[in-house]
Amino acid sequence: MMQPILQHFNFIKSTAKLLDMSSYKVTVLFFEKFKDKNEFFNAIGEYLDNINHSSKKTIELFFKFLIYSKNIILEADYRILFI
Repeated sequence: MMQPILQHFNFIKSTAKLLDMSSYKVTVLFFEKFKDKNEFFNAIGEYLDNINHSSKKTIELFFKFLIYSKNIILEADYRILFI
């Protein structure tokens, strides 16, 4: 279910590897493509709407869990520290 999203945004190819990455590496991965978490979740929503994916809430929940579990702060003010 997650593979199309991971591939579309050029993230790492498996959710297991993404979950195993350090917080720093995950943060860099997000900030390479997005300025903050709102932009990220808007992009995911638009992509899932375009492909008519039925698991939008589950996918959003996975990424919210990832951000929470890794204690990542995806605020635009911190982006400069990671890119």
